[in-house]
Amino acid sequence: MTYQKNTKCRICKVENLIKFLDLGEQPLANSFLKSESEFASERKFPLTVCFCPECNLVQLGDIVAKEELFSNYIYFSSGMPKLSDHFKLYAQGLMQRFLKPGDLVLEIASNDGILLKHFQEKGFRVLGIDPAENVVKIALGLGVETMVDFFSEKLAKNLAQERGKAKGAISIAARRCRAP
Repeated sequence: MTYQKNTKCRICKVENLIKFLDLGEQPLANSFLKSESEFASERKFPLTVCFCPECNLVQLGDIVAKEELFSNYIYFSSGMPKLSDHFKLYAQGLMQRFLKPGDLVLEIASNDGILLKHFQEKGFRVLGIDPAENVVKIALGLGVETMVDFFSEKLAKNLAQERGKAKGAISIAARRCRAP
């Protein structure tokens, strides 16, 4: 499945969604194409926006498979100026208020590991989870243990059995989603 029609509301499951915006076929975001042939062969997907008259949720009318969106991701957190400084302050706040060295800190959609690196440097056990293999390679190169996967209930249960429950679970990125 590359994409599927969204036939019912993601919140209340009502099936009478009202389409109010149709942008036609669009390429996925985050592609840096280099040649005319790449432009010509670029895949496009329907981009429609719907409204649920029952719960008022605005949502996409077509859901692109998460593997299509996130398996080769081109956004690297470490490429954003000042983000590492922000993450350092964020990590310090969590460490002071909620955690102690040796605790397991899990980050969902951990990208290249720059947030977890701050915990690791202070003696915390860390594990990042991100579906983009290219991004995970960077995290591993920084010495931040990271696995290529989509976070799920099944994965959470397996990790809890193998490593114990995490004392901190973080997911800052709003770029991850799941199919209905």
